[in-house]
Amino acid sequence: MANRRHGGLVLARGGESGSWVMIYTPGNLPPVKKIAERYPGLNLIIDHMGIPRDTKDEEAFRHIGELCEFARFSNVAVKASALPCYSSESYPYPKLHPYVKRAYDAFGPNGCSGVPISPSALRLFPFQDPVH
Repeated sequence: MANRRHGGLVLARGGESGSWVMIYTPGNLPPVKKIAERYPGLNLIIDHMGIPRDTKDEEAFRHIGELCEFARFSNVAVKASALPCYSSESYPYPKLHPYVKRAYDAFGPNGCSGVPISPSALRLFPFQDPVH
């Protein structure tokens, strides 16, 4: 994305090829929104729920409303990984539960992942269906 001269071409071609892009912009979701709008054929996964680095608990999830707005895009999924790093509590990390639930409620089982898999894989193997 830093190379504006060729970045648009790369994203457009990625969308044409059915590629997926995992993107991590900690605490800076507006550029992701612009990409999702401009390239609706490009599947994006917001990594680590877009949580800003070196934050915990409420501070880490101040952007949860902004993140959940991405659920309106059919080409955007969210990956909830490394969440214990953003909690001051020990297992089962009760302060995280409301935020994970809010994201899950917004994106649904086919738009949320706890592992790095693509939106197409999520559509093939929704969380409610076991994979044998």
